[in-house]
Amino acid sequence: MSSGQELLEYIEKHKHRVGIIALTEAKDNLLMWSHYANEHRGAVIGINTSEFSGGNIFAKLQRPQLVNTSFYEDYDVFTGKINPVIYRKQPRYRVDMFDFDYSNISVEGEDRILFEIFHQKSDEWIYEREHRIVLRLEQADRVVIHDINQIGNQFLQKAIIDHPSFRKNEQGDDNSYIAYLEEIDDEAEREGYAVVLSKLASNPANLYLFRLDSSSICSLILGVNSSRDKIDIGAEYPRRTGYFDVYKASLSESFYALGFEPYEE
Repeated sequence: MSSGQELLEYIEKHKHRVGIIALTEAKDNLLMWSHYANEHRGAVIGINTSEFSGGNIFAKLQRPQLVNTSFYEDYDVFTGKINPVIYRKQPRYRVDMFDFDYSNISVEGEDRILFEIFHQKSDEWIYEREHRIVLRLEQADRVVIHDINQIGNQFLQKAIIDHPSFRKNEQGDDNSYIAYLEEIDDEAEREGYAVVLSKLASNPANLYLFRLDSSSICSLILGVNSSRDKIDIGAEYPRRTGYFDVYKASLSESFYALGFEPYEE
C-alpha cells in the first residue's frame, strides 16, 4: 500500500471502524460555545487527564486482539491516549510519497493509517485547539442497536436476543437493543460480538459508548444562557471521587470574553 490512491481506497472502506472523542483546550471560545453548546444554553464538561498514564481517561479500556492489523503489540495505536490535532493545508497522504513514510505499514499495521488521518484537520479549524482520542468501535463498552434486523444472520440475531448481556432498549422501539459488552467476562466472546456490532456503524442511529473513569470528570461549566440549576445536574457518578466543581459562565462588560465563577444556587 504505497500510492495515494491505495490509501484513499483503504480509508473509504474502513473509516466506519473507528470513532472519535473530541476535546478542546478552549473553554472560553465564544464561537465554540455558539456552535457546540446551543448558543450558550448548554454546558462544558471538564476532563482531568493529568493523573492518568498516557492520558487514558477510561474506566477499563478494552484492547481487542483479533482485529489488530499490526504484527507486534508495540504498534497498537488504539490505546486511549489523547493526542493534539495536527492542522494542515493538505492531508499528508495527498502531498507526495516523502511527506510521510508508510513503507513499514505491513509491520506497523494498516490501522495506523486510520488512526492518523483522524488526527488531522484543515488549519481553518486551528482556533478550536482540539485534542482527540481515536478508538476502534470494537472497544466500546456498550452499543445501542437501533434495529436488530440490521444483523442479517438469523442465528446471530437469536443469540443476541437470548444473551443476558443484550437487553431491550426501553427508550427505543421494539427492535432496539442495548449490548452491555462490559458485562461479558469471556474476552473472546466479548470481542466476537463487538466485531459483529462494529459492522453496523455505517448507520448513524447505532451508538457506541465508552465508560469514563469517574475521577476523570472534574467540572461542569453552565453556559451564559443555560436555564439549569445546580441541583438539576445530578452528578452522582463523578462526585464519587469527591472532586467535582460547577461553574457558571458570564459575559465580560468590557471585552468580548467569558468569565467563570463557582456556581451557587
